[in-house]
Amino acid sequence: MMYNKETINTNKIEKERKGGKHLLGMLQNLYCSCQSEFSAFLLFNYQSLTIKNKKIAKVLEDFSKQHLENSKKLSALILQEKGLPFYLNSQHSPLTAFWLQFDTEENKVLQIDINFLTTLINNYSIYISKIKKQSVLKVLKELQQSNVNFLEKLSSLKNIN
Repeated sequence: MMYNKETINTNKIEKERKGGKHLLGMLQNLYCSCQSEFSAFLLFNYQSLTIKNKKIAKVLEDFSKQHLENSKKLSALILQEKGLPFYLNSQHSPLTAFWLQFDTEENKVLQIDINFLTTLINNYSIYISKIKKQSVLKVLKELQQSNVNFLEKLSSLKNIN
């Protein structure tokens, strides 16, 4: 099936609905934008392949798998709300890897990841404060907490190094 611009617009920021203002746009941004669950999957997957420290590589590989699962949960929410999960943000900008910060030095990689997760957690906080639909809020709060747990683990790894 080909998606034309009109089909993609179903995810564009909408009028207020029962779920809250701009619900699909917010879900789409958490699903696939520069600071999203899918971006986290790409970032952690790449780093797990390139970092030399095997212990950190394993942690990043596990994070990568969990963020892929998190993106699947967000795509299910988008479908539930009658949208379509695209590899675009809510403004129709495609996700690209140009923004990924590449490094193999452990402390730099960990700092990149800490900064990334901090921003992602903050994005969840912003969206959670705007959404009214309880079923959506429950899932977003769980996903946010998983990112808080990842951040704590990364911070403890950074403190060891």
